Amino acid sequence: MKGNARLVVVVAAVVVGAAVSWGLMSDTESPADVYADANQHLQESLAEEQISMSEMINFDSSELVAELCHSLIEEASSTGDDLVLNRAHAGGEPVERCTSTEIFGRSGEFIGNIHMIGSQTEPTIVVGAVQAGPDDSPDDVVATFHTMVSVLVCDCWEEAMILPAPETQERKSLEGMDGVRIGYDSLESMILDIGAKYTDARFAASGVIKLEGHLFQIILLSNASGTEWQLRII
Repeated sequence: MKGNARLVVVVAAVVVGAAVSWGLMSDTESPADVYADANQHLQESLAEEQISMSEMINFDSSELVAELCHSLIEEASSTGDDLVLNRAHAGGEPVERCTSTEIFGRSGEFIGNIHMIGSQTEPTIVVGAVQAGPDDSPDDVVATFHTMVSVLVCDCWEEAMILPAPETQERKSLEGMDGVRIGYDSLESMILDIGAKYTDARFAASGVIKLEGHLFQIILLSNASGTEWQLRII
C-alpha cells in the first residue's frame, strides 16, 4: 500500500477498547510517547533483519483522524475481519491519533507499511501490511511479522493460543474466550500454511490468536495494490 493510495476518505464514529500494555513497555518505565517509542523499537529491531523502516508520520488533527485513521479501520473491517470489528465496535476511547511508516525489504524496495491507531496516548490497533504473493519468498513477511509480535507483544510464541471462531451474530468478546495451543511450532510455519491455503477466493487467514493479553490475526488477501499480507494486533 504505497503512498496515499492505501488511504480512503471514510468518516465514521469508530471507537477502540481500553488500551492494554504493549510488550515494549514491560521492562521499562512508560515512555513519554508510546507511539514514538514503539516505532523506534520496531525500526531498530527490523534493521537487525535487514529491513528498513521510515520515520513515523503522525496524524492527530481532527481532520486527518477522520480522513485517515478511521479509514485504516474501515479497510480492515471490509474483509469481514472479526478481530478488528470486535475491538472497533466494542466501545471505549475514541480514535484520536494514528501513525504510519513505510518498510523496505532486503533488496531496498518498498514492501509495505506499519500503522498504529488509537487514543492520543496509546495505540490500540496495529496493522502491518507487506506486499507479497503466496508463491513469493516469505522471508520479508516472516521477518516483519515476527519482529512486530516480538517487540509489541512478547517473544513467547510457545504460549500462543488459537481461539474458536466467534459467533458473528452476537459478537462475543474475543478477549474473554479460551483457546487451545496454536499447533504451529513457529510463526513462519503458520505463514507458510496460510500461503498454501490461498486459493481463487483471493483470501486466506489464520484464526484469531491470543498471546500475552493481545489478540492478533494474519491474513493474505488481494486488493487494489495486488496481493498483500496483513498482521493485525489489538
